[in-house]
Amino acid sequence: MRAFLDRLIPSPADELREEAAELRVAGDLSAALHKLADASKIDPAHVGVRIDAAEIMLDLNEADEAVV
Repeated sequence: MRAFLDRLIPSPADELREEAAELRVAGDLSAALHKLADASKIDPAHVGVRIDAAEIMLDLNEADEAVV
């Protein structure tokens, strides 16, 4: 039952990920990356957070840092 509810209710990391996406669309890549770093602290294994951070690093031409 817990696993089912976890899929329905966003985690705090998911909320930060959404905020980061909004910042990215607004062009504030640095702030978006900081939000994703905060999300990663909450849930270090969150694959979506890691992928989003890697994509932003690529946008910032930091390909060496964009290892998922």
